[in-house]
Amino acid sequence: ISGVSVTAAGREGYLVNVSSDGTVIWEQNYAGYQELEFRDAVLASDGNLIITGYRRVNSGDDAEIIMYKVSVAGDGVMMWRRDWGWSGNDYIGEALIEFQERYHIISTASDADRPNLTSIMLINTDTDGRGASSEPINTPYLRGKDIAKSPTGHMYILGNQQDPADRISKIFLAEL
Repeated sequence: ISGVSVTAAGREGYLVNVSSDGTVIWEQNYAGYQELEFRDAVLASDGNLIITGYRRVNSGDDAEIIMYKVSVAGDGVMMWRRDWGWSGNDYIGEALIEFQERYHIISTASDADRPNLTSIMLINTDTDGRGASSEPINTPYLRGKDIAKSPTGHMYILGNQQDPADRISKIFLAEL
């Protein structure tokens, strides 16, 4: 289970490993930033946990996408951390998958000057979180929600789009 823990120092990423009968095996907070929030966690093919979300180093800084690799067997010990950000925007990793020996993150990008103006950014890395490439989907007011793969080997992204002017919400589904 992944999420956030609010402390006096700020928002910390939180993980708990629970057995099938509900017994807590281990739990871990990850700190060091003004804000650190985990949005999604998946079990990778190597048996370790891959996590995405965002970090904000200091109050007022742009949010950056984060990806952590954590040892499940090693009480949540962080194996590596990667982060991506672009000036003038907040980027939040919403969901991720492992697909064709790569990690894929769907994120929501918010314009710093107009926070309601959002779009999707896709991040694609190797299984060490390196060799990252990014691809924006510049549809106004679009927020990333999920990324999935089908049994037939296709990858899909899901989002929603809501223009504040017309207040009509639309579902966005794309095959990659």
